[in-house]
Amino acid sequence: MKADAVELRIPVAQVGDRHNFGSLGPWVAGAVMTLAALWLHLTLLAHGGALWRDEVNLVNLAALPGLSGLKQDSFPVAMPLAVRAWSVLGLGKTDFGLRCLGVLAGLGLLAAYWTNSWSARRAAPLLSLTLLALNPVALTYGDSLRAYGLGSLLIVLAAGATWRFLAEASLGHFWWMAALMTASVQTLFPNAVLVGAICAGALAVCLSTRAYREALLVFAAGLIAAVSLLPYRLAIASALDPAAGWRTGFRPWFAWLDLRRATAFPRDAYLIFWALLIVLTVILGMRGFAGLWSQRGHTDKLKVQVFAAGTLAGALGGFGWFIWSSGLDTQPWYFLPLLALAVTCLDLALAPDHRYLKVALAAFAVGTALSAFPLARAEMMQRFTNVDAIADLLRAEAGPEDYVVVSPWFCGITFARYYHGPAAWQTLPPLEDHRVHHFEAVNAQMRHPDVLQPVMERLAATLRTGHRVWLVGSVEIPPAGQAPPVSLGPPPLRGWGWSQAPYIINWNDQVEVFLRANSGEFEMISIPSAGDVNANENLKLARAAGWK
Repeated sequence: MKADAVELRIPVAQVGDRHNFGSLGPWVAGAVMTLAALWLHLTLLAHGGALWRDEVNLVNLAALPGLSGLKQDSFPVAMPLAVRAWSVLGLGKTDFGLRCLGVLAGLGLLAAYWTNSWSARRAAPLLSLTLLALNPVALTYGDSLRAYGLGSLLIVLAAGATWRFLAEASLGHFWWMAALMTASVQTLFPNAVLVGAICAGALAVCLSTRAYREALLVFAAGLIAAVSLLPYRLAIASALDPAAGWRTGFRPWFAWLDLRRATAFPRDAYLIFWALLIVLTVILGMRGFAGLWSQRGHTDKLKVQVFAAGTLAGALGGFGWFIWSSGLDTQPWYFLPLLALAVTCLDLALAPDHRYLKVALAAFAVGTALSAFPLARAEMMQRFTNVDAIADLLRAEAGPEDYVVVSPWFCGITFARYYHGPAAWQTLPPLEDHRVHHFEAVNAQMRHPDVLQPVMERLAATLRTGHRVWLVGSVEIPPAGQAPPVSLGPPPLRGWGWSQAPYIINWNDQVEVFLRANSGEFEMISIPSAGDVNANENLKLARAAGWK
């Protein structure tokens, strides 16, 4: 009998082991993917190098006295104030020190995924880690010294705080929810619609459970966040002016390509995976709402599914309306806060309960990591810019009587930070201040067909006296005999509106054709290699000398 008893215990232990494996699998997969993401963040920190133009713009704004200078940015004040505080602490004296601040936001987002998933479902955030944590767009621009990483972090934390309020409607949870919602909208203007989506998801839970007091408090928290944006009403109104330089018009096809770039990683098929998970989340939320409304169940699982589905649906619709109505020409990183909130909703709604589903999801997550990590690591080893390398070369090669021209004009922000040589320089079009983005000044220049006349005269004088002209930016050597481009008329241009793009191209072409026609030699200059460079600011260098 004793032997039989021992033999009977063996299968029981084996079943328990399999059950433990099903329970531990997602945690092991989550830990592996988190370590992989951590490695990528640190790789980017080590290889990111100098600050690119948008980062330099933020650093320069943060250095301006008071709050008046912060109004020149297209973001609220939270990120410039964070940079200012970081610098006051003595941590922002170097590019590496400043870049650490951006990486902290990215690492904080990883922690927020774990915190929300544990708080709501006691599960690992496998979908967040699978879909976004190893994505190069999310890593690069979430860690860049801009507001997108911090804005994504705060909107995810706001969603988690709102769920904790729904689970336990205490006064402390209310104020924490309201504070994070307010901090979120003070970081990114689009976060206002995402906060509205979070409120919509929470109100759906309150309505389905007849929790009207909690509904009023959720509404109050969202109202506090909305009221905090009132000081920006004039800035927002001016930004909506059709003549604003950044309002180039919303183009759905380009927005789709940017969204695809931000989500179709590591394979295009992941777009389908995103779509299926979103549809499944909405279906579960509708079913959960019906169950709660009919009082067939008041479980936390149903509530969190309703919250996640309502938030996700509101976020997709609200964000789409925002970018369409704002008239922005999108970029892939514009979608980061939306995607960060979306993957949080997916984790809250779809964390599996059955151990076989847990194992399947864990295996899929690990498989994704194995495919994504090498691709992401290659991109994390790219520098953000090569302008610092060009500046070092010009500091050594350009003489005090040489002349440097930087085009497009916004790259002059980076060039001004890193070039300290003897040669005079200017942008196309010429600007008086190269510290921050001056869209309004460039818009004024677009109205004048002879805006490049001072630059052309300086180019001719430099070449005639035997000195050299250096051209930095989007440089191409035109073929000999190419006719100079005709100056564009004042904006708005047909098909382009108030976009600066055709003017930037036209100004650049005018200078290139002038140098090709009038200089004795016009050649591209090799830039000392500093590794791979991100395409957003990988500039070229050309040199012209002699006079025909």
